[in-house]
Amino acid sequence: ELGSKALYCAYEKGTFWEAHDLLMTSAGYDLLNNTVKNDKAQAGKLADFLKAANVEGLKACLESDKYDARLAADMALGTSLGVSGTPGFFVNENNFAGAYSYKDMESIVSSAL
Repeated sequence: ELGSKALYCAYEKGTFWEAHDLLMTSAGYDLLNNTVKNDKAQAGKLADFLKAANVEGLKACLESDKYDARLAADMALGTSLGVSGTPGFFVNENNFAGAYSYKDMESIVSSAL
């Protein structure tokens, strides 16, 4: 949740991809999942990690409720579509919830093409 909020805050400042790329590294994954763990009290650590992305005012943005309603709406939409976690894939109306290899989805993909 804080990772998503960080990306909304970065987008607002025009640095979405820089923040995205940092969060998608193994260090970003480790920070989000083993240190921050959606704890607002850890917002400073996330902001420090993303300094290289030049996201001004990130700590204040993360500590605010600015994007809470949007995140709740995103979660509700995903749930209504059958998303229950990551990874997940949709091929038209076919939901592949969980980790699938291409071979597992190949017949559905081929028929969709």
